[in-house]
Amino acid sequence: MTTSTSTKHMVWVEKPIGNRIGVAYSTLKEAQDQCIALERDGYKIIEIVETGLPRPNVV
Repeated sequence: MTTSTSTKHMVWVEKPIGNRIGVAYSTLKEAQDQCIALERDGYKIIEIVETGLPRPNVV
């Protein structure tokens, strides 16, 4: 697995069951570290996905 520091990472969690929440972090390491804290607070981690900002339309 590669680590990317140039893109954001979204952590998808669920609490209560059926209520999904997405939280964005600057780096993969930060997202992974925060997953531990989120699980401790009772959130179920669904996935961590890499996300990028939309490219602006240049005319």
